[in-house]
Amino acid sequence: MRCPALCRDIFHYCREVAVPRGTPLRFCVTPAEATNTFIKEALVELDYPEKLQRLLLTPQREMTVELVLQMDSGEIEVFNAYRVQHNNSRGPYKGGLRYHPQVDIDDVRSLASLMTWKTAVMDIPFGGAKVAGVRGWCSWGVRRQGLARARPSHHPLTHPQG
Repeated sequence: MRCPALCRDIFHYCREVAVPRGTPLRFCVTPAEATNTFIKEALVELDYPEKLQRLLLTPQREMTVELVLQMDSGEIEVFNAYRVQHNNSRGPYKGGLRYHPQVDIDDVRSLASLMTWKTAVMDIPFGGAKVAGVRGWCSWGVRRQGLARARPSHHPLTHPQG
């Protein structure tokens, strides 16, 4: 079965077993676990092998960095930043940037996974990824510095073939 067909099957199954809005997720501690719970349930129901399930639930790459940046006031601050590349079997990684004071690596894992599934369901030839910066990234100057330092020219997370 081709991947787009697999992803459409999972999407339709998830719509059928959708939990009503407002229902708390029991036994799901983190956003990535919550995301993987629904995807795993669909994969089991659709009778996909365990190896394929692990492949589809596990990110291919993760990176956590501490960025040392000079604030607009002249002070030096340290910020955490995360990048998760979930799956690129359908094409290059696609994702966005998220700035939030309480984001952590698990949030980024979940968002990268969801991007993988969104692009697959819509039959867009991209994989899923996400980048996030934490805490105090409120001024444009800090964001600009952070983005410039988070884009190394020849890093395996930005150039998988190199």
